[in-house]
Parts: sequence; C-alpha cells; structure tokens
Amino acid sequence: MDKKLSGILMLGYTVLFISLFTTAIRVVGWVTASTEEMITFELVFNLLLVLAGFFALWNGEKLEGILFLVIGAYWFSHGLRMLWYPALQANTMPASYDGWFALVVAAVLFDLWLSAAGGSMLHKFFLLGLWIAYLLGAVANWISSSALIMILGYIVLIDSLLAGLYCASIDRGKASMS
Repeated sequence: MDKKLSGILMLGYTVLFISLFTTAIRVVGWVTASTEEMITFELVFNLLLVLAGFFALWNGEKLEGILFLVIGAYWFSHGLRMLWYPALQANTMPASYDGWFALVVAAVLFDLWLSAAGGSMLHKFFLLGLWIAYLLGAVANWISSSALIMILGYIVLIDSLLAGLYCASIDRGKASMS
C-alpha cells in the first residue's frame, strides 16, 4: 500500500476513533459538555471524515471511502441540524425520526460488513460493531429506551477502540484492505 493511501486511511480511521470515542463517553455519561462545543466538534471532525471518504474513493478504496462518507455525512448532517435548528435540541422532533436515519445507515453498514468478507478479522469486527450500534440506535430511538441507549454507548466505546487498533495496524502495514 502506498504512503498516500495509507495516510488517507489513517486519517479516516483516526477521525472515526475520536468521533466514536467522544460520542460514546458522552452517551454513557462519563463526560458532560455543552451542546455547542460538541456540535462544533462533530462538524469539524465529520467534515474531515467526509473528505477522507472522497480521497479514499479517489484512490480506489471503495469500502473505506463509502464507510467514511456514510458515517461522516450522517453525523455532519446531524450536527448541522442541531446547530441551525436549536429548537430541535429540546426534543421537539420525535426520536423515531432519527431512528429511520439510523436504520438507513445500518443497512449500508450491513452491506459494507458483507463486502469486507476478505478483509482482516479486526476490520470485520469493527464493521459488525458499527452495524449493531446503528441498528440498536434505531430501535432505541423507536421505543425510547434509555437502557438500550446506554448499551449502545458501551458498544460504540468498544467499537471506537477497534477503530483505533485498526488504524494502528494500517500504520504497520498489517491490515489487509478489501
């Protein structure tokens, strides 16, 4: 794998690690931050993720490109919606609305997980964890279950650590890209 592609994939997985980790620790209640700070953080990092997705697609890495684009676009649009419509922060919109978006992302992630059959085991576990997390997030939003959201937070925390490990394996050249 050439250094340019390796750098793009490392950027994407590093941003995924940071975004997933900060989201998970906020969901499980370890950290409380102001909403505007977190929205700004989400916008910047997920814009980087979208850019990494475009560059990965440009260099022929379809699986990672689609993964970075889908996750980045989902969270970037979520951040823009929360920033531009502050009334939505007061839960004026039903949670089931977010559940449908999470289900669409879960369907794409399921397809990516199936596509990664020839990749490394770590990559398959990472994609499986993301798929389960988004599917669980959709169900939790539909039935308004705080217990499922707490479980979701711990799944995302574990998945963020898998993203960090996968990023480290890219750096060492041990990851098998699909």
